[in-house]
Amino acid sequence: MPGVIGPKGENGDMGSLRILEPPVVRRKLTQCTWEASEDDRQSGPVHSCPFKKTNASTALYVRWTGLVRISRTNTGDCGRWFITFNGVECENPAKIDTQAYDSLEGTITPASGMQQAVPY
Repeated sequence: MPGVIGPKGENGDMGSLRILEPPVVRRKLTQCTWEASEDDRQSGPVHSCPFKKTNASTALYVRWTGLVRISRTNTGDCGRWFITFNGVECENPAKIDTQAYDSLEGTITPASGMQQAVPY
């Protein structure tokens, strides 16, 4: 059970302003979307999303959510899909990939991760 409310106190002294270090950096968001990815390609680039990374101390968050498929030759086949920048596979700090298993229709499988150093 709460107690009785006491009398209102006096206002205190105003505090000093403090500047945050390092300066707060605004996020720059780029979103690329596509209507469809259906074609008969068996390998190679699927889509491209141009951007310019302006700070070497930042990382990119990458997420692919879409239909992945493999060319079925045997039961139990699997395939690996991976993200590249400028034709080089992401590896910093880790690979960004996903796998598809034995499906003629394809499977919606997300691939996501961070990329720090973008190759030129």
